[in-house]
Amino acid sequence: MITRRAMIASAVAAGAMSSPRAWAQAGQSLAPSTVYDVAIIGAGAAGIAAARALAGAGARVIVLEARGRPGGRIVTDSQTLGLPFDVGASYIHNAPINPITALAAQQGVTVIPSDRESLALRANSRNEPRSVVNRYVAADQRLMRRSERIARSGNDQPFSAVPRDIYERRFVDLHCATDIAADADRVSVLDIASAGATDDRFPIGGFGTMMMRAATGLPVNGGAKVGHAAA
Repeated sequence: MITRRAMIASAVAAGAMSSPRAWAQAGQSLAPSTVYDVAIIGAGAAGIAAARALAGAGARVIVLEARGRPGGRIVTDSQTLGLPFDVGASYIHNAPINPITALAAQQGVTVIPSDRESLALRANSRNEPRSVVNRYVAADQRLMRRSERIARSGNDQPFSAVPRDIYERRFVDLHCATDIAADADRVSVLDIASAGATDDRFPIGGFGTMMMRAATGLPVNGGAKVGHAAA
């Protein structure tokens, strides 16, 4: 499977990864009697960023996370393939202006550019020929050009209306399912066109590993399910 823009194998070089169990245990050791200024629900990327900013400003913060790990939808699997593989978010989109790039630099994480020449398409337990991969790359390029023309006309429409052949259709369906988590008929062409072709990069060691490190030292309670938040 391949996704638009990034379309590169998400497996990256092996890197050290904080233990989710150790992280959860550290969070659960917090004293329950402590009074906090702010309670943040969720230790995803937004929750971690908010906690870091507030704690840095001197606020007494606690993050409540239902899972036994931070990162939310960003998670690196280092077991299945024997090397870090991002199951969720995997690349830094538009890296030159993305704040995640600065976080990678702070952590000493190397980021590498996406490279279409390194694409691999695997189906039915085997790699497809390069000619098939090239058809999908060409389909992506046609879809982007067509979407940009539609956007310039100001006539928005569902992304599902843009494909004209089987490769374009498969690409649209896969991209919407994996990158956007929505059906193509609910995705705006204007939104697709606004993303455009950007400088996307991959963090060595995995995106989820970066989130683990970013959460280190924060007052996080793992395994804390919030059923109701009072106004």
